[in-house]
Amino acid sequence: MRALALLAASALMWTGAAADEPLPAPEPFALAYTRDEARAVSKHIEAETGGTIEAVNAAGDVFRLKIEPDTLYADATITLTPLDGATGIDGAARTLAVAMEPAGTEFTSPAALTVTPKEALAGDIWWFESPPGADGGKARPALPL
Repeated sequence: MRALALLAASALMWTGAAADEPLPAPEPFALAYTRDEARAVSKHIEAETGGTIEAVNAAGDVFRLKIEPDTLYADATITLTPLDGATGIDGAARTLAVAMEPAGTEFTSPAALTVTPKEALAGDIWWFESPPGADGGKARPALPL
């Protein structure tokens, strides 16, 4: 089983599309999801020492955010909330999503978010970011992985 790793943003999603389907257009689109508050995890991270926070969604997919020492400008309580039932991504076979809060948290250098799917993702994998309130609640494809 492979894990996906990339830089952290406010809310992130991964989607696996069938190999014969075209890649999504790089324009914002409507996205709907349900926050799984019962599986949300919060942890106080000290800027000087950094830390790791991990949340698991209902399907058993793992979201792990690693913040290195001196990466946060100030101590912060970080929350990871799995987002279930994401819809609005045409052709997506499966979508993995997590909200990272508080919105607007600033880092001196990138933090690493690793997503380990319980089951392998088939086809193309894309990373999407959707900061709260940006584009009227629409997601924007950021890059293919």
